[in-house]
Amino acid sequence: MKTDSSITYATPYVQHFFDTVCVEESAAKRILSLLYPDGPKCASCGASITGRRALVTFWRGERTFCSSCGCKFSPNTGTILANAQLTYQQFEVILVLLSLDVDHKRIATMTGAHPDTIGIWHPKIKYWESHA
Repeated sequence: MKTDSSITYATPYVQHFFDTVCVEESAAKRILSLLYPDGPKCASCGASITGRRALVTFWRGERTFCSSCGCKFSPNTGTILANAQLTYQQFEVILVLLSLDVDHKRIATMTGAHPDTIGIWHPKIKYWESHA
């Protein structure tokens, strides 16, 4: 059974874990791998992204150039993260903590987001997971 003292000791460790393991670049790679299980694709024409430079920018979550159609696009285009104001790091932490049924206020504290933002994302994530 959890006690208030176990939460007191665990919270700084959990925050340290997220701050050191869920750094933006590695979080981007993990989240984009979930969003694109078959590999990077152009948001406009659906062609596979193959160029070295395009792949590097894609996996960093930056605007990417499609050599097939000439389109520049964000890897978030057409995904659950389209128009999101969250970083990959925040989104990853939210996914982990929601899967552990952590309270929205605590998730907000850990991610720097507002509790209402977590409340909005919770059903979106559930829907996304059920249709993935």
